[in-house]
Amino acid sequence: DTGTIVGFEALVRWQHPTRGLLHPKDFIDEIIHYNLSFALFCRVSEQVAKLLAYWQTIGLTQHLCINADASEFSHPEFNHVVGQLMHQYHIDPYQLHIEMTESSLMANSKDIKLRLLELKELQVRLALDDFGTGYASLSYLQDYPFDFIKIDKVFVSNLTSSKTQQAIVKAILDLATALELQPIAEGIETQQQYELLQGMGCRYGQGYWLGRAVSAEAATQMLR
Repeated sequence: DTGTIVGFEALVRWQHPTRGLLHPKDFIDEIIHYNLSFALFCRVSEQVAKLLAYWQTIGLTQHLCINADASEFSHPEFNHVVGQLMHQYHIDPYQLHIEMTESSLMANSKDIKLRLLELKELQVRLALDDFGTGYASLSYLQDYPFDFIKIDKVFVSNLTSSKTQQAIVKAILDLATALELQPIAEGIETQQQYELLQGMGCRYGQGYWLGRAVSAEAATQMLR
């Protein structure tokens, strides 16, 4: 309702010495094949922590969100790495968000709940990505301490013309309100989608209509 930038999602790019700027589709299979997912998460997390620390010095309070897949979140050092970065860079509470997909939560539920509660003790905010596309999303909302649910773009793509999508999104928004969670609509690509979601009471969104990927320097300049 204000158009204010409240945060960014950190995306992975590789500045290759000969091939230029590469997107994940160009290298993620090799990352997985050589079991480098956690190493990549650590690199991205440190970059995010450094940027947040800099933002704090110039009075910026927006958050940064990091994605964590199943292999990263299940690593025994995951919480230690996050806690160490929070301490080392003096990250303000709630400026660091971690976003995870359903696949990250499908292992030992007791162990996962403990890990998530430990992250909450660090005052990290947690988001459940791709909400509505998995078979157990509702049970995750009941069992785990999420702050945000991200409405998957498959429910936004035809929102302006599909009564079914409108009904699903409205139901998710009502559920989020009842559970005191913040919903974030993904994949907003048109003004019509933006205005319809706004009218339905969705306070947060992301997508190409709001902004495409930019460098950390450009993001900082936008906020300043």
